[in-house]
Amino acid sequence: MTIKNFQKKEVSEQHSIIGVASNTPVESFERTTHPDAQWFAKPNLGMFIHWGISCVQGTGDLSWSMMATGHGTRAKTFNQYGFPAVARKMTPNQYWEQAKHFNPDACDPLKWLTAAKDAGCTYAVFTTRHHDGFAMWPSDQGEFSTKNYLHGRDFVGEYVDACRKVGLKVGFYYSPPDWYFNRDRMSFRYGDVKPHLGLDHQPVELAEKPVGENPKRDAGFRAYMAAQVEELLTRYGKIDLLWFDGSVQNAIAIERLRELQPHILINPRGHGVGDFATCECAFPNTKPQGWWEYCHIFNDGGWGYLNHEIYKPAGWALTEMTKAFCWEGNFLLNVGPDSHGRLPEVCYSRLKEVGGWFKQYAYTFNNSVRGPWPEKSSMPVAIVEENKWYVYMPYDQDDILIIDDPREPIKVTRLDTKQSISWARDEQGAIVIDIDPTHRSLLVDVLEINW
Repeated sequence: MTIKNFQKKEVSEQHSIIGVASNTPVESFERTTHPDAQWFAKPNLGMFIHWGISCVQGTGDLSWSMMATGHGTRAKTFNQYGFPAVARKMTPNQYWEQAKHFNPDACDPLKWLTAAKDAGCTYAVFTTRHHDGFAMWPSDQGEFSTKNYLHGRDFVGEYVDACRKVGLKVGFYYSPPDWYFNRDRMSFRYGDVKPHLGLDHQPVELAEKPVGENPKRDAGFRAYMAAQVEELLTRYGKIDLLWFDGSVQNAIAIERLRELQPHILINPRGHGVGDFATCECAFPNTKPQGWWEYCHIFNDGGWGYLNHEIYKPAGWALTEMTKAFCWEGNFLLNVGPDSHGRLPEVCYSRLKEVGGWFKQYAYTFNNSVRGPWPEKSSMPVAIVEENKWYVYMPYDQDDILIIDDPREPIKVTRLDTKQSISWARDEQGAIVIDIDPTHRSLLVDVLEINW
C-alpha cells in the first residue's frame, strides 16, 4: 500500500471517529452567491495553522496523541510514513496537563502571516479549538480556554489582527467534537475497540451513554458548542471562512451562520452540506464538483508542532499546489508553531522558496481553466487561452512529458530559461517532450506551449 493510500485510510478512520458529516457538498445545496465569497472560485493558496497545547512537549500530534493505539504503533507508523511521523502517545490526563505550561512568550502571528502573504497566500485558517477542547480565545463557555489558563490572552484575536494587517482573508477552524467536555462519556481508545479506555488509559465502563445517545447531556453540549461558534462569529468582525472538523449535531444551523456573517464560506464537514468540498492529505482521484480545497501537511509527521521540525521540500508543496490549481481548486498548506509561538526557521525558508516561485509563475494561472490532465497529458496542465497551455513539471517526476493531441505545437518554451524546447511524436502519435533530468530544478519547472 502506498503512503497516499495509508493516508486516505487513516483520514477516513479519523473522520469516522469525529463524525465528519461529509467532505463533499450535496448537489442540491445552494452554494453561496454572496459577492464577497466569490474569491474562492479562483485558485488560491492558503496557510493552515494547527496550534494548541500539544506544542508544549512537541512529541505527539494535536489531540490524536491522547488516543491509545497499543503496542507496535511506532513500528507500523515508521513503515507507513517514515521516521518524521513516529510520535509519542500519552494519556488524556498527561495531554491536558500541558495546558498549565502553555505560555507562548514569543508569539508573533504577524511574522507567520507576513511570510504566508509573501509566499503567495490569499487566506489563512487558524485552529480556534481542536478536538482536545482547548479554546484559543477567552471563551465564556466551559472551563478549558485561555480565559482559565493564560489570563484571558486572545490568540484568535491576535491572528485576526495580523491577517488584516497583511491583507489575508480570515478563516477559522473549529472542531465540534470536544473530548475534554465529553471526557466522561467517551473512550480514549482509537477505533471501535473494547474495552473502553479512560483518562489514564485504564479499562472503564462509560459512566454515561456516549455523545448522540443521551438527549439531556447532548442538549447541553449543543448549547455550549453553538455559543462558542457565535462568540467566534461576533467578536472579531468579518470572518471569511468557517472550517468545521466533525458533526455539529444540529447545534447551529447554516442559516444562523449566514445571519451572523452573510458572506461566509462554510465547508461540509459539520452539516453534511457546504460551499466547497474538502480533500485531506491525498489528492483526489477525480476532480471534485464545484468549488473545492485540498489541504495537506507541510510540517512533516503531524498537523501540530513536532520538535524534530522537519518540513517537506518546497518542490513538494508547489507540486501539490499546481495539481490543485490545474483542477481549479485551492491548496491549504499546514504549518505548526512551537510552544513559544514561533514557526521554525526551516518553515520560513521553505515559504520563501514557494514565494519566489509564485512571484515568477503566478500569472500562468490568471483566468486559467482545467487542462486535459491526466486524460491527455502526463503532467498537470492549465489553459489560459484557447491556444496556450502551461504545463507544470512535478519536482518528483523527471519523466518524459507525453501529450496526446493531434495538433502541432508552434512553440514550446521553458519559462525559467526562455529556452525553446524541441518535441517529437512517438509510435502511437503522441507528442513527446524530453527534457534532460540534469536540466531539471527541484521546484516545479513550467513549460509554455503555443498551438
